[in-house]
Parts: sequence; C-alpha cells; structure tokens
Amino acid sequence: SIESAGTFTNNASGIVQAHHTFYNGIQVVHSGSVCTNHGSILMGTIGSLGYNGILAEQSASFTNSISGSIEINNVNPNWWSRGIMLTASGAFSNAGSIQLGNLLSNTTGIFVDGSGGFTNTSDGTITINNTTNNGVLVEVAGSSFLNNGDLLIGTAGSSMENGILVQNNSTFSNGATGLIRINKANAQWWSKSVAVISATFTNSGSIEAGNSSLNSYGLHVESTGSFTNQVSGTIRVNTTTYNGIQ
Repeated sequence: SIESAGTFTNNASGIVQAHHTFYNGIQVVHSGSVCTNHGSILMGTIGSLGYNGILAEQSASFTNSISGSIEINNVNPNWWSRGIMLTASGAFSNAGSIQLGNLLSNTTGIFVDGSGGFTNTSDGTITINNTTNNGVLVEVAGSSFLNNGDLLIGTAGSSMENGILVQNNSTFSNGATGLIRINKANAQWWSKSVAVISATFTNSGSIEAGNSSLNSYGLHVESTGSFTNQVSGTIRVNTTTYNGIQ
C-alpha cells in the first residue's frame, strides 16, 4: 500500500508480482501518493486477487511509463472485482503496455468511478480480454476516460457483456490518434460494443466494432446520452446480431 503522500517507483529492470490477495494487488491512496512503473508488473497468474488488481483513490496517481508493462489476471472472485479501479479522484496515466485478462479472466477490466480519470496516451496500448462484465466502465459525473492510443477489447478469449459502458453523466473521449477495437461483446443478447447511457462520448479517432468477432450490438445511445463523431472521426461497425447503431 502506498499512502499519505508516499512514493513508489519500479525501475526499468524491476519486477513486481502480486498474487493471492484478498483485497488489492497494489493500492495507492491519498493526495500526493504516487506509484510509477518503468518495469514489469505481473498479477494473478499464480492465485486470484479479490477486489482489484490496481486501486488508485483519494486523489492518488499511478503512471505506467513508455517502458512499463502491466499484466493483470484472475481478478474475479467477486462480481465487483476489477483489473484497474479508479475512484475518489484517483488518476491513472498509461504510456506503456497494459494487458488485462491475457491469461485468466477478470470480472471487469477498467472501472473509473467517483471523479476518477484515466488517460491512455498516444504511446499507450491497452489490451482487454476475458472479462465477464465490461471491458471499460466509466461511472458518475466527473469520471472520465481519454484514449489517445490503442484500446483493444475482446481480440481473444471469452465473450463479455459490454466492450465500453459510459453512464450516469460521465465522459469518454477518443482523441484523433485514438484507436478502439471491440469484439466479442456478445455474452447476452443485449450486449453492446459501446453503450452511452445518460453520459457523453466524443470520437475524433477511429472506432472499429466487430472487425474480427461477433457483437450483439454496435453503438448504443439512450436516456439523454450523447455521442458526437467529429470531422476526423471514423466509425466502422461489422458483424452484429442486431443493430449497428441505435
């Protein structure tokens, strides 16, 4: 646990492993607390993690640099278990590689709540597979997700309920350099590649849904939700059971 303005840095040659935890693999708590990874972080390949792989909350921050590699698996004992969890103004910035569920399933990939903020920079690549519920869930006003890099969901493994779910006055932005690919959002007949419910989604980059596997639905907007595709934005929807856009 990194707390009370504590600082932890994993250097490029460093390896951090966390397995068999009841709560969190890594937790960063309180304003001024910072965790920076330049090396390798491996979680859950030996035993499960109960609550979250990585938790950043109460204005703490986590940075995965361009040389950093994170693999999180087996965060699945509870319906609320998550690979990465941000809440209470916790912040996460990724410029490296993040693989969630590349070996074993997680209940949810990334969950942003309580005015948390996640940024995937133009150098960052996030791959999310084998999630039971949502690849990315952004929840409540003030919570945000900015993607300027590659966000690849459902390229392998089992089906999920939703690729990206943005709801309850939260925001999601896919920047001009951002690439989002979503497949295997077909665990239920109502499963969505992207669902925007009483929230805001802006696309200036590229979104591809169903380019390699079936999704139940493509883009779904409801209940005062707003989706804006900017001039530079491109959306391609293929291989859906029901509607491409609704």
